[in-house]
Amino acid sequence: MKNLIYILLTALICSSCYKEPIQEPFFAAEINVVHLNSSIQNIDALLADEQAFVHGLGHYEQSGYHKLPANEWVELLVTQSSQHNILKRESKQFEENQRYTLLFYSSNGGTRSLWLNDLNQTAASTAFVRIVNMVKDDKGLERKYKLKSSNDQLLLADTPADNRTGFIPTTPIPTIFTITDDSNNDISIATGLVDLKAGHQYTIIIEGNGNQITSFLLEH
Repeated sequence: MKNLIYILLTALICSSCYKEPIQEPFFAAEINVVHLNSSIQNIDALLADEQAFVHGLGHYEQSGYHKLPANEWVELLVTQSSQHNILKRESKQFEENQRYTLLFYSSNGGTRSLWLNDLNQTAASTAFVRIVNMVKDDKGLERKYKLKSSNDQLLLADTPADNRTGFIPTTPIPTIFTITDDSNNDISIATGLVDLKAGHQYTIIIEGNGNQITSFLLEH
């Protein structure tokens, strides 16, 4: 009987001391990597000293969104998949619940990157489109471009180099976008037919040397 009382008292004392383990909150941002460097076949992206969260990403491919720590400084590495040598090192602090796109590209023989702030929430009845101007003029002149939809509606004008903002709400219907040089209407390019979907966002990247431009459309 004494042993039973002792066991019960011990269990009561221990139960009063027990506390549920504290669950540390995980603050996350979402990152989409886009590979635009034609001189590199495949790339990986990883946090420093950790396993890659993007592996074998090919040229003109995107990774889709991956969760990374937010509200703290993190070191992000872009490496060549086959050789594992570091191509680009980034130190960045991401905001919680925000979405980002990292454009990995080359310019003037060097490796470059460009961060874009994406939309985290979009209207369910609207599509959103923006243009990112990455044209590098041989003469160092700034080239500006305007964006029109299939019905010749002007969506965006005077887009400066490395523009990082400017999502425009657009009717979610099939359309062909036309990008035209503001200073020379003879220099223009049209995208293929894009079936715009409500709640989705689209980034049109234009590249070239000013006299000849190409476009790449990214749905994300």
